[in-house]
Amino acid sequence: PWLYVAMTRGNAVWRVPLYQGDPVKVGIAIQLSGGIGPDGITQDAAGRLLVAHLQIGIWHFDARNRPLALYELPEESYTTNLVVRENAVFVTDSVAGRIVTAQLVD
Repeated sequence: PWLYVAMTRGNAVWRVPLYQGDPVKVGIAIQLSGGIGPDGITQDAAGRLLVAHLQIGIWHFDARNRPLALYELPEESYTTNLVVRENAVFVTDSVAGRIVTAQLVD
């Protein structure tokens, strides 16, 4: 099993492999650019990552951490927390104080 950690100021997502509950061989899984950096992270039903990237939108990555889709919001939006239910992602926009949703691309 792996633990994914959003390193907001480093604009990266770290993958932390766990062996018997302890972290080992921590490394960068995804290096982003632009915006402020990643915040919330979740997985879809297939275990693929979705990453809330402040000032950018929501990234959807495949099992090898290659981008599948980018769900963009207006520049003044700050996508923070997110959750997947069925085939939709629900995201908080902390600037507008709202929850936005999008259907996921397979």
